[in-house]
Order: sequence, then structure tokens, then C-alpha cells
Amino acid sequence: METYNQIHAVKLDDVPVMSTDRCIPRKQQAALARQLLKQLGVKGVSITAPNYSMAQSVDVRLPDEPRPSMAGFEQYEHSTYSDMPDNVPIKAAFLRKRAAEKALEAILASAFPNHDSRSDTQTDYFDYCWSVN
Repeated sequence: METYNQIHAVKLDDVPVMSTDRCIPRKQQAALARQLLKQLGVKGVSITAPNYSMAQSVDVRLPDEPRPSMAGFEQYEHSTYSDMPDNVPIKAAFLRKRAAEKALEAILASAFPNHDSRSDTQTDYFDYCWSVN
């Protein structure tokens, strides 16, 4: 996917700091993230600030690749990704998207250094600024 390639082409040293304020409103945070990706030449990423009750993060969505054919790999049809070899087309697509998500998370961490996840699953305390999928 072109978007994935654009994300991987970004050098973290070239990412400007957009905000050091952890408490900026979500709409402003989303607008700054859109501006950042535009500056970096990354197209195709959806960034939205949800407006529902209890919303606490900005949603960042990468486009999905077209679902690959499973022709010739029917034995893996009901398998989990961990059971499949890496060369199965559907697992390869999953791994490419996951790598792009990790790279995008690193870009956002560089641009918004105080927006790290401070969640603690042991105490059910959730404090995160980005939801990247």
C-alpha cells in the first residue's frame, strides 16, 4: 500500500514537535496530527476526534489492503495468524499493516512527546491519547 510506504519513508529525526501539552483538546490534537501528516507527505490516514460520551483519545485509522485470496491456503482458513507461516497472503497483509501502525505510533510519539500511554491494566486505569488501528 502506498500509505504504508509513505509512513515507513518518514525519518523520525525529521518529525517536528507539534505539542508538548498533554491536555490539549482532542479536536486540536487531531488537527495537529492531520497537519503533521500533511507536512510529512503521508496521505490516506483517517484522524478523527470522537464526540461520544467517555471518549478520551483521537482515533487514527490506516487503510486496509484489499483482502488477499486464500486460494491454495485453504488449510489455514480457520487458523489464527500465529499458526500460519509468514508467506500466507492474509498473514503477510496483517504483518504489513501492523508494521505501519507501529511506525505511525513512533511518528506520533516523536511529534507529541508527552502523549505516551500511561495506562495501567492491573488497576483498570486507562490514560492514553491515541488509538491507532
